[in-house]
Amino acid sequence: MQAARSDAVAIVTGGTRGIGAAIAKRLAQQSFRVAVLARSERDVAQVAANLNNLGAHGPTSPVAPASPPSPRVPTTTTRPETPASEGNPASAARHVGIACDLRNPEAVQRAIAAVKSQLGLASVLVNAAGIVSDNLLVKTPHADMASVLETNLVGPMLTCKEVVPHMLRLRSGCIINIGSVVGLVGNPGQTVYAASKAGLVGLTKSLALELASQHSRQRRVTWLH
Repeated sequence: MQAARSDAVAIVTGGTRGIGAAIAKRLAQQSFRVAVLARSERDVAQVAANLNNLGAHGPTSPVAPASPPSPRVPTTTTRPETPASEGNPASAARHVGIACDLRNPEAVQRAIAAVKSQLGLASVLVNAAGIVSDNLLVKTPHADMASVLETNLVGPMLTCKEVVPHMLRLRSGCIINIGSVVGLVGNPGQTVYAASKAGLVGLTKSLALELASQHSRQRRVTWLH
């Protein structure tokens, strides 16, 4: 992914470990302002702190040879303000961690509202959160089925529903849903997990078609496995 404007905002769910954490770090290194969403308040706070310690523009660039000091000339810089309705963050932190249970619609609404308030409108959404509960279908408790489907499929639906209006406002955006090859070919003992990931493919393709009709400048919805 190419480097972003210094004010571009990306949301990564499941960003405290594994693929999500790696993506969050990479986005931060590419100058995105990153909001990490996960269930653990302690974990999201720690990851956000780690990202902020990376610096605003990722790895340190080679230092150029020192040049002679030049006379100090007073300058004035003018910067357009972000409308309050689109978020005008007062915090100096470039990256934030927000605890959120993606299975809860109200929690997702609050989390995305917090991102808008603290960082601004999001132009990138990465749905990397996911859980596995391996078992033969006939032995899988209903509670486990519900938890996997709500986290892996309903969760991305909820985040997309809340973030797409940001992208429509910006007339640009990118949504990446992390899938699994199991969702395409199946696997014994992972029937529920495979169903959740297969559903994610359908969600991704259908949402891409919905957004294609919005005549946007640039809006992409894709899935990775």
